[in-house]
Amino acid sequence: WQYIKGLLPKIGGVVLSDYGCGTITEKIKTKLLDYCQKKGIPTIVDSRYDIGRFVGVDYVKQNDAELAAAVGRSLPDEDALYDAAQELLQRLEAQGVLITRGEKGMVLFEKNGAIHNIPVSDRSEVYDVSGAGDTCVAVVILALAAGVEPVRAAELSNIAAGIAVRKLGTATVSARELRDALGQHA
Repeated sequence: WQYIKGLLPKIGGVVLSDYGCGTITEKIKTKLLDYCQKKGIPTIVDSRYDIGRFVGVDYVKQNDAELAAAVGRSLPDEDALYDAAQELLQRLEAQGVLITRGEKGMVLFEKNGAIHNIPVSDRSEVYDVSGAGDTCVAVVILALAAGVEPVRAAELSNIAAGIAVRKLGTATVSARELRDALGQHA
């Protein structure tokens, strides 16, 4: 916590990436979310196994399978997915829930009731989905920290994730690659 506390005055956004390894303890999570809330620093969580413990985070990223596990039921159709996302949004008291859906794109559910379907930005061949979720989360938080509206942040993350999956292995997306892709989507 001392190390994190020293970094906080220098940051504009926080990603809580929880893969069930125990690094994000209750104490660290609580102190971090409290600090960010007081300072107006946007937060996003991507938790594979225990999303329910992140009450108070600003934004949540889940894929459709993680969402089903989070609500404890299968999601056989769009209505079930929408109901589950709304449930998670309310339960976590979040500003938004972003559900990634592979070839179906993404859906952003906002606290104000807005629902944004974001189609896949590029349907060219997918080589490797490793790291696409991490790319998504990174771009969302960078955009939110820069003051971009949530739906635009999600759209940018969709484009960036589309670039990442067209590379072999866990790959990064450069600012130039994202700019070039945005130029193609303009």
